[in-house]
Amino acid sequence: MRFFVLGNPENRRVSLFSESFESSGFGQVIVLSYQDVLKTPVLKETDFSGSIVRIESPGENFEVRKLLIAKGAAAAREEGLPFVSEEQALLLEDPSELIHTRQWYLGFRELLQEIDLEMQRHPGAAFMNLPSDITLMFDKKACQSLLKKHDVQIPDFHCSINSYEQLLEMMRLRKWNNVFIKPAHASSASGVIAFRIAGEKQQAITTIGISRKGASVRLFNALKVKTYTAKSDIETIIDRVLQENAIVEKWIPKATIGDDYFDLRILVICGHAKHMVVRKSKQVITNLHLGNRRGTPEELEQAIGKEKTEEARRLAEKAAGCFVKSLYCGVDVLVGADKKDLRVLEVNAFGDLLPNVLHHNKSCYEAEIEVMMK
Repeated sequence: MRFFVLGNPENRRVSLFSESFESSGFGQVIVLSYQDVLKTPVLKETDFSGSIVRIESPGENFEVRKLLIAKGAAAAREEGLPFVSEEQALLLEDPSELIHTRQWYLGFRELLQEIDLEMQRHPGAAFMNLPSDITLMFDKKACQSLLKKHDVQIPDFHCSINSYEQLLEMMRLRKWNNVFIKPAHASSASGVIAFRIAGEKQQAITTIGISRKGASVRLFNALKVKTYTAKSDIETIIDRVLQENAIVEKWIPKATIGDDYFDLRILVICGHAKHMVVRKSKQVITNLHLGNRRGTPEELEQAIGKEKTEEARRLAEKAAGCFVKSLYCGVDVLVGADKKDLRVLEVNAFGDLLPNVLHHNKSCYEAEIEVMMK
């Protein structure tokens, strides 16, 4: 049996998984780079018969991002979106700029469909995670709608708001003073905005930076959380994010451990909740790459107790149950400020990069490999 990983070879996701697989004694991993797959006919030239394929995140590689934006040009045009041509996409220069996220997704979706069709030509070929499931997990509107359909507890949400003014009107009608705005096709808190209103005052807490040069305004991903109170800045960032396709969720206050807000990332493998990380932050956005910290199992148990911790695990399993043909997913679970309310914030197709987190003395990748090879 051969094992393929589609990913960016320089990325630690690929190297860490490959090391785990090879140290388990199952042979070597064959790495297919996204750049090669997007630029050459390598998919059609490879025999995948009887093999297992792992599709890894295409992130953290600007050249791949540009190629995917280029690939999504035709679909973006058909949707009537503001788009860049294939040629223009390949000339983009700033990897931090928050732009063309919908077009990127359309290109990624098209690539996943091509991979799925190609695998069907090879007898016995199998995926760790199905391309169709990855496509769905990367569309927050579709994913949250699916979770709701299956009675998974999630925050109330709205998915047809396209401007700052429409947002204000919706919040007024629903009597929501606090919301989270999340790009439908982003990860790692990219473009996320925590927005609240108190009378005439407004505040937006976000990972978005603003660069102004004359009449030109550009948004970029910042590696620290910023707070905006000027209406002109808030309107600019909200309009841009909503125009790229976003979901608006009712902001449910998070529980705290000491002075830190926290939520949970739970890795579900073959239907069973295994590795778990407590993500702590002084800010309401808890993603660890922003300089936030991990909490300990002892802190979590002291904060919410064993019973509620197990309930969070069961909720993660219920969410993962919407994707039963995929081996694993990372589920983000919110614990409400009352330490009783539990909600699934999102399901992550590539949510298993949890270095140095063990479950029954196995890393995330070791646990996945053990289940997969059985």
